[in-house]
Amino acid sequence: MGARANVVLYNETKEGTEYSPVIYTHWGGSEINNVVQTFIDKYHNDDSDTNMYPAMRLEVERAFPVFTRLLDNRDIEYQVFNFNDASNYTSELPKANDMPIIADDYGLYLINVETMTAHKSEFDWSDVNV
Repeated sequence: MGARANVVLYNETKEGTEYSPVIYTHWGGSEINNVVQTFIDKYHNDDSDTNMYPAMRLEVERAFPVFTRLLDNRDIEYQVFNFNDASNYTSELPKANDMPIIADDYGLYLINVETMTAHKSEFDWSDVNV
């Protein structure tokens, strides 16, 4: 059927949590865990721009295109969806079921761009109102 996964980058601010758009892949989900780890390693170790070391790039809007370029480089097709409900999650992180598109195969990977850590939320079909 597919190998669906979602990825959202986020950052904690004084005003609450801010989020990237939702990255969705229908067929690349089986590779997302590896892509996330590669992204974290690459982002931590990238010193190619001597005017901007990694600690200066800890913003969602700077990290988001780096992640999507990595997907492009691996020929993983993806779509981007607005996270219209993001304002509901300023004090708690969303779960896979909170995303605007279902990714029940490989769930949701949330990447904290400040700490460059990730955790995964599995989609729960028992939590779906049909």
